[in-house]
Amino acid sequence: MGGLLLDYNKRHLLKILCKNSRTPIIVLQKEIGVSYPTIKRWLTELTRTGLKFTVSLDMTQLGFYHEYFIKVQLNDTPDPRSLKSLFADDIYSQLVVLTEGDFDLFIWAVSTSPEEYEEKFEAKIRMELDDYIEDWVAHGLLAKRHGFLPIHPNLLNKSSVLDEIDKMLLTLLIKNARVSATKLSKQLGLSKPAVIYRMQRLLKSGIIKRFTCYLPASKIGSVIIRGWQVYGKKEDFETVGRKITKLYKGVRLADTLAYAIVPDGGLDNLNIETYLSTRDIKYIERILVGAGKVTRKHEKARVKKILKGEIPIQFTGLEDLEFLLSPAEIGGP
Repeated sequence: MGGLLLDYNKRHLLKILCKNSRTPIIVLQKEIGVSYPTIKRWLTELTRTGLKFTVSLDMTQLGFYHEYFIKVQLNDTPDPRSLKSLFADDIYSQLVVLTEGDFDLFIWAVSTSPEEYEEKFEAKIRMELDDYIEDWVAHGLLAKRHGFLPIHPNLLNKSSVLDEIDKMLLTLLIKNARVSATKLSKQLGLSKPAVIYRMQRLLKSGIIKRFTCYLPASKIGSVIIRGWQVYGKKEDFETVGRKITKLYKGVRLADTLAYAIVPDGGLDNLNIETYLSTRDIKYIERILVGAGKVTRKHEKARVKKILKGEIPIQFTGLEDLEFLLSPAEIGGP
């Protein structure tokens, strides 16, 4: 991947760690069938290439009930340094990327309510970028389909469901989910059993969805943000939707889909995709767009620069992905 070569055993290791990044080395050793020192060496090598151990958190359980995926067209591009500075201290934006294509700026923002989003985020950003914005389209989240996006630890300070110790604990786990309970106890000034109890409570409550890991998208050749509407009548929705889902689950594109949601606002699907070659980009677009039989509205942009946050590449596979689009619109899968 972009200079990172992964053999079968390392991919197997990453797949296990993506599902539980706190898996002990002795368990990894038995699962993969190599020695303890080999696992330690691989973890060191992968960490040097950018592998990050973190937690996947449930925004709703944290009290952030609304997520927005924003596409902005600009009539001119502001200085990236000023853009980065604008979003750096903003609590609501978790991912900000400069793109080229059908839109020029892509933002993922979260809030506790639509009013908070409109008054404290959108109004502020649009005022700051008023001279540059040509069009601003915000898609709300209807359903998540695949993957996760890491959050900035500062967001935890706005959560009303966490006490101060939980906020500190989650901040440490966001930065390194493999840190030992012993070390966490020293950093938090708690006993080891108290730390373990808090982690288990956060898991049972659903705030922590899982301990996971990822490689930053900078390790990949190209990142594409893509949205579309399915072509055809409502009764065709399921047939076409399953065709698209099967396409992404195929061997050729098995690791392509980094993140997928069902948005509102005129799109049936919104994806963040990673590619090793332009051939695979052309391959999927030939099916989605070329024949004119799958999508009637298709938008895409290539990521040029990540200004805030990260796009994670994982190795969990798509075995559990049943339907990329929204079965609710056709009365169930």
